[in-house]
Amino acid sequence: MKTIKEKQLFRENRRLKALLRVARNDVIALVNELELAEGECLMRYYDFLEAAQNRGGALLNPAPIKLKGEYGIEKDYDEHTIQIANVIAIKSQQKVKIITLSRPLYESSIKDKFTELVCRQSFNPILKKLDPLEMWLFSISRTWKINVKHFKLKNFHLFPYDQNMTSEFSKISEIKLSKDNATVFKEKKKYIAFLTSFQNIRVRSDFGMIH
Repeated sequence: MKTIKEKQLFRENRRLKALLRVARNDVIALVNELELAEGECLMRYYDFLEAAQNRGGALLNPAPIKLKGEYGIEKDYDEHTIQIANVIAIKSQQKVKIITLSRPLYESSIKDKFTELVCRQSFNPILKKLDPLEMWLFSISRTWKINVKHFKLKNFHLFPYDQNMTSEFSKISEIKLSKDNATVFKEKKKYIAFLTSFQNIRVRSDFGMIH
């Protein structure tokens, strides 16, 4: 025969075991909820990163725009489709703006080394169309605006990456930038380099999730 104390201990032990089973089930449920929430959080994070990549891709490859101007040997005055990546520099000659391009706008002019689109308007409307976010074009002087993609900074002077462009833009390289202007140029380059690097990340695999 069990004593009264032994019976009390037995009932208490059984009660505690029941509580432990309930607690264990509660813990398992909480762990499952946590894993589900973590998975949903990661999915949102990946979606955010991919949306940021898409936005960065759009910034690096903006849609082409149309500019009116004279182009080619025949000085064809019309609306021409142009991409900011194709712009090397813009030179102001009084009321004329000469946009030097790294490649021809049309197949027929492919023999030209560099081609030019001549616009008869002020800088502002051209810059707003070509570079509305002020990401690519950099103002060296009242005469010259350059695309940072095509130039490098050395001792406060700008030089084209392409050695074949050196003679065409020797006037640009003669201009010494102020410290502030050099900082602006470097910041533009850094931002573009960051966006370019960010595009190379495979979000779902590089961050530990594979489809």
